[in-house]
Amino acid sequence: MLLKIFIKEWKEKSLIFLLAVIFLLGLILVRFYGRQDLLMYMSGMFVWLFLPFAALMVGSSGFYSEHKDNAWIYLFSRPIKKHTIWLMKYFTQLSVLLAIYLIFFLLFKLIPGMEEIAVALSFTQEESLYSISYSLLFSVAAFSVAFALSILHDKQFIIFLVSILLGVGIIYLLNSFQSFLRSRYFAFQGLKGIQIFLALSFILASILTFTKCDFSQFRKKVFMFSGYLTIFLLTAVLLSAGWTVARWHWRGQDYLMDLQGKNSDAYFRTKKGMYQYREDQDKIIRIEDRSRSNLSSEEDKLVFSRYVRRESGNIRWHSYELWVMNADGSHKKPLISTSSEDFPLRRSYLRGFQISPNAEMVAFITRDYWERKWNVWTINLDGTGLEGNPVSMDDIHDLDLVGWVRGNESLILARLPSTGKPESEKKLVLFDLRDGNMKVLAQGLRRPGRTRISPEGNVVAYVYFDEKSNKEVLALFDLDVFSAVDICRASTVNNFKWSRDGIRIAYLSDGDRLEIYSLEEKEAQSSVTVAIDHENRVEIPFGWIFDDRKIVLLTDRGGNQNLQMFSRELIPEKQIKFPISPVNVQVMVCLNQVALVKILPGPQLWRINLQTENWKKLY
Repeated sequence: MLLKIFIKEWKEKSLIFLLAVIFLLGLILVRFYGRQDLLMYMSGMFVWLFLPFAALMVGSSGFYSEHKDNAWIYLFSRPIKKHTIWLMKYFTQLSVLLAIYLIFFLLFKLIPGMEEIAVALSFTQEESLYSISYSLLFSVAAFSVAFALSILHDKQFIIFLVSILLGVGIIYLLNSFQSFLRSRYFAFQGLKGIQIFLALSFILASILTFTKCDFSQFRKKVFMFSGYLTIFLLTAVLLSAGWTVARWHWRGQDYLMDLQGKNSDAYFRTKKGMYQYREDQDKIIRIEDRSRSNLSSEEDKLVFSRYVRRESGNIRWHSYELWVMNADGSHKKPLISTSSEDFPLRRSYLRGFQISPNAEMVAFITRDYWERKWNVWTINLDGTGLEGNPVSMDDIHDLDLVGWVRGNESLILARLPSTGKPESEKKLVLFDLRDGNMKVLAQGLRRPGRTRISPEGNVVAYVYFDEKSNKEVLALFDLDVFSAVDICRASTVNNFKWSRDGIRIAYLSDGDRLEIYSLEEKEAQSSVTVAIDHENRVEIPFGWIFDDRKIVLLTDRGGNQNLQMFSRELIPEKQIKFPISPVNVQVMVCLNQVALVKILPGPQLWRINLQTENWKKLY
């Protein structure tokens, strides 16, 4: 009995299958006797137009013969359960569509030169409507909707049109709902698996109507189908939203980024949100639930950014927001949004920001989308006093905000030129916030992202390349006397750290030499060679501890990593082993008596009390 149904359905759908075969034979002829661009065009037509159209044609004719011949009584009189009949017809007609796709797939795999076309058609964007795999999924979903509706009416073209209208309407409502969620929750990236859940909603509503309804009463049949469909569609949205949230919390590996310390507090962000570590409480607290945030802290204030996706119809863009809150996460307040009508440069990129040392205002850099013009802004932390000045420099590829100058009237910026320009064009700039005037302090910067201003805001440490000696030079620019002094010349200057009082600066040169320079005595006070496998590391983690009386540094020799403590005179003291092995230390932030260490794999965040040598896993 089931075999007869299978043969009958294939006979009725043979014309559509034959048209697909003819189309594919045409592709073969074009491959050997036609132009490559014509082959690409026809292949795209098959994937993006013919397959969905064929799916709707096959699905909308699902119960056409039963409507046409009024064969419902005969169909239901067979010794087969109603839902079995429905499923048999569904999978038989679906096999026609899958057979077309299988021939298409084998054609492109087996015929030389065709696979490149298939690769060109398979875009990698997650939501691309134009990928072959997405086209198949979309076609199966369209077939399911049309087949489910085919039990309601005997006119195939009406089912065809209603399927399109319902599909377009549901997609529009879902896109509006997803746009609403994206504008408020950055973690929301779209309803996962919604196509599958929507197709299942139509399938279940159709099966229940098919098994329970009297087909002689059209209105009752439509009402019953509509009621079931409404319930299942709402359930589909809830299941998809639940799946989305579950994937967000449990998918793949977590990340840990932007680990930074300030006084006795530290901050970092993960997939789950932004966290604060307090040394006096020895614990972490989640202070912001949006994961993609950068931050700047000063005293008891914290400014952080949010990256928000927005949509208006078919137009999508990204906007940035700046928020301020207390260091404990309380009293959150928005400062600016680049999508706000009140913001002078709407739809701009936010490139960097930093709180002033007196914790009264924040400076930030923007670049507008269209003209690529750069601007430097300041705004008070109470949301008042927004002021901006354009950056009057040409050919800016990127602009880093290094820090505030003492007095809070100027900023230090690092300007990076377009790719291909000589290294001498990488400049260190003093930017006057009052009138926008700029003065170039240094050129030829090496690793400008690591340029640091002293805690007092009066000396800038930076590395530049000296072409004459073919060496890297660590220099200090004194903003009080407006002159620079070179303090180290070596093949490489890997990393440097200011002491909290701003009197000393420690740095690593030639890969394994640790030195300390005193600004008061204007000379290097001490140096030591440390065990570092610097060839495998771009930056060596180290920092000042115990009120600038000691330094702790990561030693690495042959993959054996430890923490080595030095006195201010760089006399080696105790060595601290890690609690797990092997380890891959990525970042270390030193507070006063503790250090926070980011370790892979994981990532994991560990706290080490440098006095008691006690380790604690924080994240």
